[in-house]
Amino acid sequence: AFSKSKSFLEALRITKPGGAFIFCDLMCGSGEGVSDEELQTFAATNMVNDWLSPEENVAACKEAGWSDVTFVDLTGDIRLSFLLMLKKVETIIDNGNPDNIDEKLLSSYKTNLANRVIQVDRGVFKWGVIHAKKPAF
Repeated sequence: AFSKSKSFLEALRITKPGGAFIFCDLMCGSGEGVSDEELQTFAATNMVNDWLSPEENVAACKEAGWSDVTFVDLTGDIRLSFLLMLKKVETIIDNGNPDNIDEKLLSSYKTNLANRVIQVDRGVFKWGVIHAKKPAF
């Protein structure tokens, strides 16, 4: 979304009183030594608009009117997913690429997945779920 605040307001508007809101996304990390420039580059490269941290997303949801807002950190899960995808790509390459997948594509996948694991470990981004409830007026 170009504006998460507007999206959170619209979601609140269309949700029944007492209903739930669940939002899963990449969120801005806060790893030690990660520069603002690196965060901006990551957001631009991954076409992430209005890139907020988990804490900022929680605050924006509360400001929109949601209650019981929590962040469920799934960063470790996406890291595992990247590692499993990387292992699969490496296995394809190690087995001589029996399905004749484009070599440049495989190489690109391998590099990008390895970089994603490094980015997770450095705290460039977080992955998780924002869960909230609409007050039952």
